[in-house]
Amino acid sequence: MTNCKRRELAKIAAQCRQGRLNEVLNYIIGFKRNHDGCSPSIRQIVASTVYSSTSSVHYALERLEKQKKITLTHTGESRQIMVIGGKWIYNE
Repeated sequence: MTNCKRRELAKIAAQCRQGRLNEVLNYIIGFKRNHDGCSPSIRQIVASTVYSSTSSVHYALERLEKQKKITLTHTGESRQIMVIGGKWIYNE
């Protein structure tokens, strides 16, 4: 395989990974909108996206955090996913 083909395949693979990460991010945003700002669990993300295990979702969340699209906070047993630049407004 030529170097040009390898670069092209690597670029396509990176786009696919980013597409899956965006799917997780969009799911989190939609979930928070529909559930009064609460974050989804890892298992809920697995059930609603292309990921098939909790470890792969955890890895995706870490990548989104490195990209500065989310912030993960751990308080005891609870986990909160904060979307960077997003805000939730209470509607009565």
